[in-house]
Amino acid sequence: MSNTLKIIQICKKIGRQAHLIYNELFKTEKDPDFIKLWKKMAEEEKLHVGFWERLLILGENMAFPNIVRIILSALSFQ
Repeated sequence: MSNTLKIIQICKKIGRQAHLIYNELFKTEKDPDFIKLWKKMAEEEKLHVGFWERLLILGENMAFPNIVRIILSALSFQ
């Protein structure tokens, strides 16, 4: 496994952990404003995890220079 794939796996793991933490904060919070904040943070982290999962699948099926090009193109950074 390439170092890039290992880094992406770590990012996915960190995202999952952040999602769990924010979700727990959302469940236990009493202040309505913080409830909204933690819920939004949990939802965003879940999206990040999905991004890392898709990137891992792409990385297993093609070379990373192609993935980087695809991502940059999709984000209009080229």
